[in-house]
Amino acid sequence: MSEAQQLENKPCGVCGSSQSTHLFEARDYIYGNAGSWPVAQCANCGVVFMNPRIPPAAIGPFYPKTYYTNSGETRVNDSFRDRLKYYLIRRCYGYPPVGQTSILIRIIGTLLRPLASRMGTFQHNIRHVPGGRVLDVGCGNGWCLDTYKRLGWQTYGTEMGPDSAKLAQEAGHNVFLGELKDARYPDNSFDVLTLWDALEHIHNPAETIAELNRVCRPGGWIYIYVPNYGSGYSRRFRDRWFMFTAPLHYYHYTAESLTLLLNKEGFNQVEMHFPLGGAGFKPTLAAATLGQPIRHALVTRGPLAYLLKLADRLMPDGHLLAIARKQA
Repeated sequence: MSEAQQLENKPCGVCGSSQSTHLFEARDYIYGNAGSWPVAQCANCGVVFMNPRIPPAAIGPFYPKTYYTNSGETRVNDSFRDRLKYYLIRRCYGYPPVGQTSILIRIIGTLLRPLASRMGTFQHNIRHVPGGRVLDVGCGNGWCLDTYKRLGWQTYGTEMGPDSAKLAQEAGHNVFLGELKDARYPDNSFDVLTLWDALEHIHNPAETIAELNRVCRPGGWIYIYVPNYGSGYSRRFRDRWFMFTAPLHYYHYTAESLTLLLNKEGFNQVEMHFPLGGAGFKPTLAAATLGQPIRHALVTRGPLAYLLKLADRLMPDGHLLAIARKQA
């Protein structure tokens, strides 16, 4: 079947409008998928999405075996760095202290806390709820659930990739293989819901957020971390922006469109954060300089490439972190 035959036209998955404007064609500069993919903007709510798109049932082969969630990670680590990490998490997110903490960790933790609390990877953490149940949608190999379990959470997840789901299950998490709606969790099942770099992969965002509202207890929280289409990176580089990850990302959110989606499906008190890191600046420049051999070599190899990789960890606005609450 040709690419053109595989694509399907769909209304906006945020507001339901069938009116959209074609913006440009995006390519895959990361995993090597051939072809270009149409990017459109909803005429009603403004969200940007792939349309026409690959049907969800056909998207699986576009995820390579080397996709990062298909690899296992060290599950138990008692290194100095690991102990420092959990000290910072407990201090920043309201968890009670456990055992004795060395003076050195307390000193370093106090110094690092202002910076660490703004880093994107550090913000993949959640506020303490005693005896809480957390559901991570698109949990991958369970790397976030590992942290939550160590902090005392009952850990649940959903995952579409069978290899990733197996790794998460082997790590001791309650992971459902398949779409969220098919898991059929009871009403008000979870205290916290998380979607870390997941919502952009979901083909039916409004239905998914509505289902999450159903399984979230009154007063519970949802955490969503997505690439920031409202950033200067996307405006400057357009189709070369690293975070398009075409054709794997169905939707691209700004602070406004993500807030609209959450409010529409019953979550309010939305807090919007812009963590440091995760801007993908180095691979974006690599894509933007294709066809310019000298510039491309400068940003992909050697000292400048190394500096760009380091700088990317501290560059702002590459992602959005939305934290919202279901009305009690």
